Amino acid sequence: MIKRKTCLFVVLITIIVLISGCMNSEVSQPIKEVSEVTPTITTVSTVIPTTVIPTTTVPTIQRTPTVTPTVSKTPTRLNTGTILKRTLGTGTGTLEIDNKVSSDTIMSITNPKDEKTALLKVYIKAADKYTISNIPDGVYRLFYVSGEDWNDDIDMFNVVSDASKFDDSLTYDQNANYWSATLYPVVDGNALTTSISASEFPK
Repeated sequence: MIKRKTCLFVVLITIIVLISGCMNSEVSQPIKEVSEVTPTITTVSTVIPTTVIPTTTVPTIQRTPTVTPTVSKTPTRLNTGTILKRTLGTGTGTLEIDNKVSSDTIMSITNPKDEKTALLKVYIKAADKYTISNIPDGVYRLFYVSGEDWNDDIDMFNVVSDASKFDDSLTYDQNANYWSATLYPVVDGNALTTSISASEFPK
């Protein structure tokens, strides 16, 4: 009887050991974690079609400026010897004028006491001569103005190149009734002049 108990006890211990090993085997297995899968949402972008608006080209009109043609005006010239004014009396004196400048000239004779008023004005073309006759006895002052394009409305050249008066006066009497004036610098000339403005020329 004692031997059987011993065997039974051994068998029971063996079964317990086996059961315990099985349990330990199951427990020792790692628990597999189930990872939570987050779903990926793919956003589909909506493509909005672009409407192409045609560009309208507005034509640019370039205006050509109106060019006024320039009409070349021929300068007005008078004939040599044209008397523009004469309030001078009659006498026997003469005055010869030699215009050697390159412009037409107006010669004026005044009374030295009133140099703003012309007693005689005569037109002489460039490179021309003219003799004033019938000058009465007296004392006179000579003025001249040279230029281009005579203008009757203003009684003057539109373009004035020179205006002067003779410094010395001319005396006409029984001893001297002839004088000459050359409108050009000459060697040994004895007539001095002073420049004036066109507005100072005798009227």
